[in-house]
Amino acid sequence: MSEVEQTRQTLLDAFEQSPSLVLDLSAVESCDTAGLQVLLSTLKYSEIHDKKITVQGDNEVVHEAFSNAGEWNSVPSSRRKRRRSDMSKVIMTADDSTSMRQMVSFTLKQAGYDVVEAEDGVDALSKLTNDTIDMLITDLNMPNMNGLELIREVRSRKEYKFIPIVMLTTESESGKKLEGKKAGATGWIVKPFKPPQLVSVVKKVLK
Repeated sequence: MSEVEQTRQTLLDAFEQSPSLVLDLSAVESCDTAGLQVLLSTLKYSEIHDKKITVQGDNEVVHEAFSNAGEWNSVPSSRRKRRRSDMSKVIMTADDSTSMRQMVSFTLKQAGYDVVEAEDGVDALSKLTNDTIDMLITDLNMPNMNGLELIREVRSRKEYKFIPIVMLTTESESGKKLEGKKAGATGWIVKPFKPPQLVSVVKKVLK
C-alpha cells in the first residue's frame, strides 16, 4: 500500500469512528501531488457520504498547490475558502425543500454561477461566516428562521447591506410582497419557476 493510500485509509478509518473530522491546515509547510490527492479524495468522500469536515487555518501554500494543479474547483464549495479574485459570482439559495434547492443550484451552476445551499435561515446565516456571497435567493416559509427574518439579519450585516436578495416562494399575495420589500428584498419570483426566468433575473440584478 502506497503512502497516499495509507493516509487515505487512516482518514476513512477515522470517519468510521466519528461523523466529523477537523483538518488544521495552518501548520502545512508544503503540499505535493500526493498531498493533493489525499485531501481531494477525503473532501469528496465527505461530500458524498454526508460526513462533516471542518477546515481550520488559512494556508496559501495549500491554496496555491490547488490552483497550480488546476484542481481548486474540484474541492466541494462548502469545504473550501473562497478567493474572490479567481471565481464566478457566488449565489446562496436558502430553501427547506431539498428538491427545490437542487433545482435552483443546478440551474445556476449551468449558467456559470457558484452556489451555496442552505436548508433554512439559521443554516444560511451560519454559512455566511465561511462563504462570501454576491446574491441571496431565499424561500419565505422555512422552519427555524423564515425568509423575512433571514433577509433582515443579512441586511443588518455591513458587507451584505446592498447585495441583491430575491425571494423565491409559492406566496403571491401583494401583502407578502410588500413585507418582503420592507425587509430588504430586491425582487420576488413565484414558484414554480422556469429556469430561463430565474437566470434572467439573476443576470439582471447582478449587473
